[in-house]
Amino acid sequence: MSIYRSRPQTMDDLVISNSQSDGALRIAVVGCGPKGMYCLERLVSQLSPIPDSVRVHVTIFDAADYFGAGNVYHPDQPDFLRLNFAAKHVNAWMTEPSGPNNGSSLGGGQLCNAKTVAGPSLLQWLAIHEPTLADGEAYVPRSVVGRYLHECYQRVRAELSQLADVCEDRRSVKQITRYGDRWLLTVDQDSFLYDEVLVTVGHEGWRAAPHVETIVPTRTIPSVYPVQPQLSPRKIPPQCTVAVQGFGLTWIDAALALTEGRGGTFDRHDGEWTYQPSGTEPNRIIPFSRSGRPMLAKPTDTLVRAPKNLDEVWRLHCKQIHDIDDREIDFEKVLWPIICQAANDALELCDASAPRVEQWFDDWLTNDWDHMAIVQAMQHSCEVAAGQRDVDPPWALGQAWRSLYCELVPAISHGRMKSESWVVFRRIAAEMERIAFGPPGENLRRILALVRANIVDFRFLQSPHVCRNLNSLQISNNGRTAIADRVIHAVIPTPLNASLGGPIASLVMQGLVMRNKATGAIDIDPAGNPIDPDGNPLPGLAVIGRPTEGCVLGNDTLSRKLHSHPHHWAGRVAKRCANWRGKS
Repeated sequence: MSIYRSRPQTMDDLVISNSQSDGALRIAVVGCGPKGMYCLERLVSQLSPIPDSVRVHVTIFDAADYFGAGNVYHPDQPDFLRLNFAAKHVNAWMTEPSGPNNGSSLGGGQLCNAKTVAGPSLLQWLAIHEPTLADGEAYVPRSVVGRYLHECYQRVRAELSQLADVCEDRRSVKQITRYGDRWLLTVDQDSFLYDEVLVTVGHEGWRAAPHVETIVPTRTIPSVYPVQPQLSPRKIPPQCTVAVQGFGLTWIDAALALTEGRGGTFDRHDGEWTYQPSGTEPNRIIPFSRSGRPMLAKPTDTLVRAPKNLDEVWRLHCKQIHDIDDREIDFEKVLWPIICQAANDALELCDASAPRVEQWFDDWLTNDWDHMAIVQAMQHSCEVAAGQRDVDPPWALGQAWRSLYCELVPAISHGRMKSESWVVFRRIAAEMERIAFGPPGENLRRILALVRANIVDFRFLQSPHVCRNLNSLQISNNGRTAIADRVIHAVIPTPLNASLGGPIASLVMQGLVMRNKATGAIDIDPAGNPIDPDGNPLPGLAVIGRPTEGCVLGNDTLSRKLHSHPHHWAGRVAKRCANWRGKS
C-alpha cells in the first residue's frame, strides 16, 4: 500500500490552506539549510527589479530549529564536532553569479539593476563574534558555523521581506504532487498550492542508513546524530565495549562524543597529544568497515612544506580539463590521468625522487591494513599536514584532487561523463574522500591519542566476521575475537536513500521525476528543473543539492563557487515574476 495520498480527482475535493484570491505568484522552498538559504539569497538579488504591481508570496518549510543552518550545523551541538572545511573558504555571500558556466543562456543570468545582498564571510564574522577562532586555517566547531549561517539567513529573510510576503512554516513537507500547472504540497493534514516549488532538503533530517540490523534495539544505536541523545551514557554505559560500523568522518565524531563529550580531555605537549580519561567513556571502541582504509589528515596550507609556485601547476591542469570537448568523457582514460599527472608535477617540484602517485595509489588499494599500518598512515599524514615532514604522494594526490575539483564538477555533471565510467569513478572518488577530504589534523591526532590510551582498537577493522545475537555482537579477525556490548552504525544515508515519507521519495514513487540510470541520482537540468519520464524539464519545480548527487557532482559543500544552479533557478523564477499576470 502506498504511503502517499492519492491525487484528488477534482479541485472541489481539495481544501486549500493558502488563499489563491490575491493573484500573487506563490513560491515554496522545501528545506532551508545552507543550500536553501543560498537559493533565497540569489532570489533576493534577482527579484529586486520586478514591477511593484506583482505580488509574490514565499513560504519556507523546514522542521529544523535554525533556518539557514539545518541539522548539520545546529548551533546547539557540542563544540568538539568540527567543520571539515577551513574557515577561510566559508562565505555565505556572492557578488557575482556562482559556479561554473554561469552565463545567461538558460534565462538565469543577472537581470539589469539586480540587487547584491552582502554580508560578512565566516572569517569576518568570527573576528567580531568569536575572535579566538578567527584563523583562516582553523576548522571551527560546526555549532559556531551554524550561528553564522543562521544570522546570514536572517539577513536574507529581512531583504526578501522587502520584496515579497514571507512566511516560515516549521513543519516537514511529506508529499509534492503535480496539479495542472501548479504543485500541491502536503504538510500534516494541510494542502497548499504553489506556482513554484524549490526542494533543497539535504540530508532530510537525522536518520539511520537503510538496512541497519537491530536484533536488540537497546543494544544497537542506528545513527550517531544528534550525538547527545544517541550516544548518551544511558544508551552506551560507561566502561562497556562498543563496536562502530564505519570508518569515516562520522565514526570520528562518534569516538570524540564517547570520550571528549563525556568529560575526557586531550592535552598537547611538544606536538604530542595525550588523553586523560574521565572514567565515563567506554572501555574499548572498536571500529570496523569493509576496506579498513583510514582517512588521512587534511593539510594546513600555511604549514605544509610545499613550493609557492604550485598554483601554475593547478592552473595548467584545470585548463586541460576545461578544454575537453567530449560529451561522453571517459574518466579512467581522460580525467584520472590528468589528475595523476598534476599530482606528479607538483611532487616533482618538491622532490624529484618521490615515487609516482599511480604506484602509491595501487599500493594503497592492495595494502594489508592492520592496526600498525593504519596508525602509521594516520600519523604520517598528520605530520605532513602540519609541516613536520616533507610532502609525499598522498599529499600530492589529495591536493591535486582538491585543486582540480572546480573543473571536475562541470566535466562530470549533467551527463558529460560516460555512463560506463561511473563504476570506476565511484571507486576512485570513495578513496579520494579518505585521501583528499579527511579530517583536520588535530582531530586525527585526538584519535591517535585514544589509540595510545588503549581505548580505540584498530585490530578488527578490515572486513571482520561479525556475528550478532540477542545479547551482544561478536567480531572476529585474524584469529582474534572481541565481544561488544553495543553497536553504533556510523554510516549516514547516501544521497540515493531518500527518506520514506519525504518529498523526494514522493516525487519518485509517483513517477514525476527520473533517476539517472547510471547513478540513481535525480536528473536535473542546469537550472535545477527535474527531468520527467519524457525527457523534458518539469516547469515550476526545482531540486537542488544532495538528492542530485550523480547528476551533479559535489553537493555536500558550503562553497558558493562550485555550482550555479541557485543562480539559474533564481533568474528563471525572477523572470516569471516579472511577467506574472496573476491567476485565481
